[in-house]
Amino acid sequence: MKKTEIIKEFIKNGFQLDPRALDYLVERGNVKYFLEELKKLPSCPLTVTVDILKEVEKKLVYEVEILKTPEKNQKLSSISDFTNFFSSRYEELRKLLAKHLDLVNLISINRISPKTRKFSLIVMVREKNEDERSLVVEDFTGEQTIFFEDTEDFKLILEDEVLGIVCEKEGERVFAKKIVLPEIPLKKEISKTNDDVFCFFVSDFHMEDKNFNKKSFEKFLDWINNSEYKKLYVFILGDISSRIEDVENLFKNLPKNYYYVWLKGEVDPEIETEKIFVKSPCFLRLEKSLNFLMLHSAIAFPSSWSSLAPNKILLNFLKKRQLPSSTKEIYVKDPYIIDIIPDFMVSGHFHMPSFLNYKGTTILTTGSFITEPVFWLANLRTRETIKIDFA
Repeated sequence: MKKTEIIKEFIKNGFQLDPRALDYLVERGNVKYFLEELKKLPSCPLTVTVDILKEVEKKLVYEVEILKTPEKNQKLSSISDFTNFFSSRYEELRKLLAKHLDLVNLISINRISPKTRKFSLIVMVREKNEDERSLVVEDFTGEQTIFFEDTEDFKLILEDEVLGIVCEKEGERVFAKKIVLPEIPLKKEISKTNDDVFCFFVSDFHMEDKNFNKKSFEKFLDWINNSEYKKLYVFILGDISSRIEDVENLFKNLPKNYYYVWLKGEVDPEIETEKIFVKSPCFLRLEKSLNFLMLHSAIAFPSSWSSLAPNKILLNFLKKRQLPSSTKEIYVKDPYIIDIIPDFMVSGHFHMPSFLNYKGTTILTTGSFITEPVFWLANLRTRETIKIDFA
């Protein structure tokens, strides 16, 4: 909001501003919030100073807790450490799968005998053979090759994932009859905040790219600088630019009154920033009540998934309760296990906006400033999600 507009609003509401207070409001934005809070004060001077504004602003508390983000365990690096780490991942997902009633006659691989016909296994996928349409799977007791007749089930399976398989032995070969995934439970109540709290998700500026849409970017800056949300979390989900000056200029041009979380993308440089800076995948909790899973560069999926819409790709990860990793690293907490059920699962990287609700989880992917500049605004009180188009 321009200075003249701010002065008019304050005069209309019976207040005057000293010069420093006016400059502070131009920088912070959110004039509506300040006016509402000033009217609630038992006694407020006719002329509002910057100190009064700062006292009012203290009432606005943003609550962010980082639950889990990639943090490598530097102390562990031996072969046995890697084995233990991935064994723990298997065991955690095995416990979830063991609760599924579909896995009838559940046994371990070493108990498959010549007489065994119909049975179920909980296994980790070691190898996937596209030509034979077969998997080499393993548990703590051994390994087994399993063949597939259903191409749809087979193409969605990833190496290193943990899954349940209902099997049938035909001669010497074992065939998969049904795939059972860990899944997420259906929530009895949708998590919400008591008051209006908004989240805006934006990503993939690619300001160094020759196709960068400057007009759409200017529309975005105009929108966010003139917005009047009392409480707004802004999630920047990666790939601002490979140039440090572009990243610095972006943050310089954003209003100071909102809370920013920057999830690093593949092209983003390492710079110091006062914003919360996290790596993908990252689990966060906002307002002590809603869980968020934020993604960008952690996404790796096979070519057989290329026909899937972005929200369906994320949905498959959610059902598997596991994210694919392109590296073999040991972490303090395994960031690729979805052991925290997200209320929001949001990803940049795809350059394609998409939306889906599944069992109380809102799944979103964002557009980009080189393709389709469509992003999302969510109200955490109502759980309504609104498309924001800067085309």
